[in-house]
Amino acid sequence: MASEGLRDEENQPLVKPNNTTGRSSYFGHVGVYLENLIVQNLGYKTRAEKPGLLARASIAMQSSVDREEAILAGKKAVEAVLAGETGKMVAFRRVVGETYQIETFLVAIEEVMLYEKKLPPHFINAEQNGVTPAFIEWCRPLIGEPLPEMISFN
Repeated sequence: MASEGLRDEENQPLVKPNNTTGRSSYFGHVGVYLENLIVQNLGYKTRAEKPGLLARASIAMQSSVDREEAILAGKKAVEAVLAGETGKMVAFRRVVGETYQIETFLVAIEEVMLYEKKLPPHFINAEQNGVTPAFIEWCRPLIGEPLPEMISFN
């Protein structure tokens, strides 16, 4: 698996932008780039897939927290429109505490549109190729229900 933001040793994107609009650049599919390298250099038949799309589109992979927060965002958006708010989106902010809670607020679309919010450095491991236990702990409540037991074939 390779990130769409994959960069080389000089911190340049592996895939050149295929479209730049205003403040944002849209990069091509890094999987296709890597697929072409394999075909050209090794001669192996290959294809690139986007596994993230399947997880985002599968009802079977939906977390209860994600579902509840999506419904909440929709409700808050309708309330905002009925109150005459325009040009804004519903955002979430975590409430500090022992249990996972969020609060909603409206943010002007110009403040977030086409901006990239990166993970804080303390969530990236020292090798820059994975995440830290702090990130896993931060993510855990978003999963919702307990993770299923994995089958062992040992």
